[in-house]
Amino acid sequence: MTTAVQAVNAALAAGDVAAACSAISRWRGPMNDWADRFPPGPRMVRMHQALEGSIEAMTCASTSIDTLRAQWSNLQRKIGPDGE
Repeated sequence: MTTAVQAVNAALAAGDVAAACSAISRWRGPMNDWADRFPPGPRMVRMHQALEGSIEAMTCASTSIDTLRAQWSNLQRKIGPDGE
């Protein structure tokens, strides 16, 4: 997952919305599997809620790079260092 996070960070740093959206999409798949590994309970629910509320592929391409950066930062705070 660290590689996926690095890809998102690199695309955001470069200001490339299309690459950032693509990297976020690739990051989301493994994250759902990762969240399922938590024992049932509040933490698992919190992780799934963060992922469900994360940047949507349908609207990502029409989002400004600054908004994507803010959303990504907020998502990383919600998930924490375990999400890398």
